[in-house]
Amino acid sequence: MSAFLRLGSLLAAALLFAGCATVPPASTPTLDARLWRDDAFPPRATVETDIFAVSPAMHAFLRDAVRKESRRVGKIEGLIAAMRTDGKFILEYDASYTRTASEAFAAHQGNCLSLTLMTAALARELGLTATFQEVLNEQMWTQTTGYYIASGHINVLLSTRASRKPNYDDAIPVVEATRVRQLAASSRLDRDDEQRVVDFLPGSQLRGLMTRPLTTARVTAMYYANRSAESMLAGDARLGYWYARAALDADPGYGSAYNILAVLYHKQGILDAAEAALRKAIALAPDDTKAWNNLAGLLEETGRPQEAAQALEQVRRLEADPPLLHYRLARQALQRGDYALALSEFNEERRRSGDSADIHLGLAAVYLAKNDYARAQKELKLAVETSVTVQDAHRFSSKLEWLKSKAAEARIR
Repeated sequence: MSAFLRLGSLLAAALLFAGCATVPPASTPTLDARLWRDDAFPPRATVETDIFAVSPAMHAFLRDAVRKESRRVGKIEGLIAAMRTDGKFILEYDASYTRTASEAFAAHQGNCLSLTLMTAALARELGLTATFQEVLNEQMWTQTTGYYIASGHINVLLSTRASRKPNYDDAIPVVEATRVRQLAASSRLDRDDEQRVVDFLPGSQLRGLMTRPLTTARVTAMYYANRSAESMLAGDARLGYWYARAALDADPGYGSAYNILAVLYHKQGILDAAEAALRKAIALAPDDTKAWNNLAGLLEETGRPQEAAQALEQVRRLEADPPLLHYRLARQALQRGDYALALSEFNEERRRSGDSADIHLGLAAVYLAKNDYARAQKELKLAVETSVTVQDAHRFSSKLEWLKSKAAEARIR
């Protein structure tokens, strides 16, 4: 994929990947059927149609655990209390892939989108109103298998009132939330007891950030877009295409899904459709640097250097620093043995992008190269705490145990 973009293609799917950070248009966009290339991705894949379905196990949870708590403190607090205190119900953050509501409940784990879907499905089954909210924080970037991936975040506002239609132009402050791997219910947004925010946020605080309401259609599109990107990263472009179709069927105005569709088309060599999808993404979100960057690479590849330069100039105007710039500089410095510069660049990336397992692993590598076992252990421990998949947490824990044994050997010597 390096030909598509000099530094790798930029994926843009919500939550596990990037959410669209711009204000969506007021009118509802229509889906352009000319963008589809079904013949290039046979046979048609069947995707899950009801991502909010409540399973028998979820019904039993509501009947047994939630009902008991609800009699004592009301439906909203009863649901939150049951999710916190039921000994058999342990929620764990895991970004391996995006699960439906019932899958997240069965696994007792998921990324923030999966866990938010699950919470909304349970709440709505109780007769509560569940309104999705995009958290307007800066996106966090990671790199994998030739792609740059940006992570956004959503949560859900539970209420006993009837909801009004979400307005994308509205933004309200998130008052308070807790840290990694714990079910967080924010403090009340007003003085009555009828609203609570439920949030699953790995690695950082929500205090002081702003949110914007999201429609259920947009959140449904985010789910399918995530599954599209995950399928593509797993090497299944066919399944990725049909998930992208499902995303745009759910919400034709979701620009990030067009960007993913463009990357899929490029992988198949369908460059005219890739360009059309990117231009649709840009029309919906003119400040989406991911789509502009991918378009620049495509224009250069198809022999239009002047247009490519104009697209790159648009990227430079919108974004002062490319994604993961300081992380890449840190890795280069580490390979050269310039540990002082590597430390400085890793810490600068952490300041700009927030904590991530990749950054703490890089810092651990620097300290290990300097034989500073104590600091290396500290960074590896932080890598475990900020990992977004259960598998990574286990892998980093194994590294930490190995490092502890090396430190013990050094002390003996």
